[in-house]
Amino acid sequence: MAPLPHVTDTALMHFVIPTPSDVPLQPSLTIGLLGPSAQSKSALVQAITNKKRCKHCVPPTWRYTHVKIYRSVLYNSQKTKYCAQTGQFPDSYTDNEGRDWQFIRYVSFVDGPNLLAAALDAALVLASPQSELIESTQKINNWAIIDDCQNIKQRQRVRSGSGIALPPSVQSILEYICNLPIPRWDLTKPPQMRIIQSVDPNRPGQSCDGLKGGVAYGSITQGVFRVGDIVELRPGRFSRDRTTGRFKCTPLVTRIQALHTDETMLTNAAPGGLICVSTTLDPTLTRSNRLIGQFMGPRGTLPLIYTEIDISYQLLLCAKNNLFTVGEVLMANIGATTLGVKIIAAAENKATFQLSAPICGQIGDLMVLSRRRRGVWQPVGRGSIESGVVADVIEI
Repeated sequence: MAPLPHVTDTALMHFVIPTPSDVPLQPSLTIGLLGPSAQSKSALVQAITNKKRCKHCVPPTWRYTHVKIYRSVLYNSQKTKYCAQTGQFPDSYTDNEGRDWQFIRYVSFVDGPNLLAAALDAALVLASPQSELIESTQKINNWAIIDDCQNIKQRQRVRSGSGIALPPSVQSILEYICNLPIPRWDLTKPPQMRIIQSVDPNRPGQSCDGLKGGVAYGSITQGVFRVGDIVELRPGRFSRDRTTGRFKCTPLVTRIQALHTDETMLTNAAPGGLICVSTTLDPTLTRSNRLIGQFMGPRGTLPLIYTEIDISYQLLLCAKNNLFTVGEVLMANIGATTLGVKIIAAAENKATFQLSAPICGQIGDLMVLSRRRRGVWQPVGRGSIESGVVADVIEI
């Protein structure tokens, strides 16, 4: 396989805090580790970062670690060697052996990212003959980032592999990560972020003077957030009208108090990596992942809120003979949101879903559809939003 052109991260520094170092303040890529449990995902992270495992968030619904990758050229043989470091490291340093290392790439590894379908820029799949591998890869709904030609080539490369397994070394993995193309984000559009986790940062028994606002973790998809911005969260709080049966949504409005990634404080946050946003929201609104799946952005710029959606879908080979029927209940993964849907109309490749909770989404958003089999939800197809019924919104 021909090597990809080398790309550094120094070109990404125009949207972060000015700094004399060439190391950007936030990761440029979010890489997910896919595979069944007990498939050496933590061992791979340990081999790369010399850490036992990724850091746990609270609550531990996913694990992450931020890694800075350095490159050194051996003067004797002119061979290139790579290493990974965590924590605060400069743009270049010299090790105990007198070897010079230069910063190349800043990435974020996420372990168990089935919940982070909307937050991943790349994925590292640990192949296994187990059926869980197929399910975990099918739940990632970023099919749109790989074109059909590239997908066919990858399938042919996997199926026509050699009879002897040649495990890649850590050097090969780091080299390939350094050559991955950086996504081209649009920084001129109004900022948007999908919230993938929310927590209450206050400890039990915290005094009133020391109370902090709610904290949300997410992935920025476009634009730049700044400390002090007034933002809106959709769909916010919602309830069902008992007379009409329609949902009434009240978007939440808050102010960004702080931005940081890992242990680095930011004044501006752009797409790339996982961003922690400290807000002025009531902590009871953010505890226990109550804001998961919400959209964050300036008021008047976020997508519409839907209670019913019309989709076009494609079934997997295992479900070709079991088409959707009216009245059937499915589970849909839309971005970071997981909710139940009821089919109220169905055709060969079209369907209309009644949602168990309102969602904020855009036309064309992808979703994974799962059907309950033997007490377990299993993916049976994928779909995309074409239109929908807009919910009643109460503006504050």
